[in-house]
Amino acid sequence: MAKTPATSTLLKAAEARIVELEKKLASESSAKDSFYKQMQSAQAEVEQVHALLDSLPGSAPRKTEHEESWQRKDIATMTRLAAYLANRP
Repeated sequence: MAKTPATSTLLKAAEARIVELEKKLASESSAKDSFYKQMQSAQAEVEQVHALLDSLPGSAPRKTEHEESWQRKDIATMTRLAAYLANRP
């Protein structure tokens, strides 16, 4: 029959594992925050391009036109820009 480790040994191992997991959690949280900030920055840039396209005469709307509002789909920024450039005289 296998001998079980002493309680103090198990406690030390558990404490070491807790410290390891806390470090990993802090690292993952930091990475998440960094990616979230990058996403917000990218969304702000896309919004700026949409605002520019909204100000140009004859540019496509942000959403498709449909009688039912729940069936309206977003039109991608590059699609709107391409449509504007294609329809310029």
